[in-house]
Amino acid sequence: IGFALWKNGRDAAYLRLHGLPARGTVLGLQATGTRINNVPVMRIHLRVERDGAAPYEAYAKQLLDMNARAQLVPGAQVPLRVHPQKPGQVAIEAM
Repeated sequence: IGFALWKNGRDAAYLRLHGLPARGTVLGLQATGTRINNVPVMRIHLRVERDGAAPYEAYAKQLLDMNARAQLVPGAQVPLRVHPQKPGQVAIEAM
């Protein structure tokens, strides 16, 4: 678990610095079954829209407390960062 958490943190840091801006529409949320400090890790199904690219679907995993989950209802719009070479790798920007 430690390596997976380290890798996820590294990937998120890369996206914050080098990711391309995009817009996302939440299509659904699913619990992964993992909790960190009693906060669940959620799998977020998104429709991604970027300038100059056709919309597509992707998933992001993120720690979401109760307040964040209340904001991420299906249909909600969120700012994203997309990996420049791997468009399926996305992260929701700070809410």
